[in-house]
Parts: sequence; structure tokens; C-alpha cells
Amino acid sequence: MTEQTKNFDIAIIGGGMVGASLALLLSAQKPDWKIALLE
Repeated sequence: MTEQTKNFDIAIIGGGMVGASLALLLSAQKPDWKIALLE
């Protein structure tokens, strides 16, 4: 098994309405950020 490392600027825990809305808002405000949305 190989291990991969990924770097993100922010990780949002919880993909419900608030988490998804925050991810959408941040992607519009900070288009150069890498955003991880985790459920």
C-alpha cells in the first residue's frame, strides 16, 4: 500500500449545509486556496 500526502490551506470538517456553504464562500473569496471538505 502506498501513502499519499496532500496539502491543503484549510480543512472543513462536516459536509452538511454549513460546511458546504463555508467551502463555497471560501472558494469564491480565496480562489487560490486548496480547500478540503471532509464528511
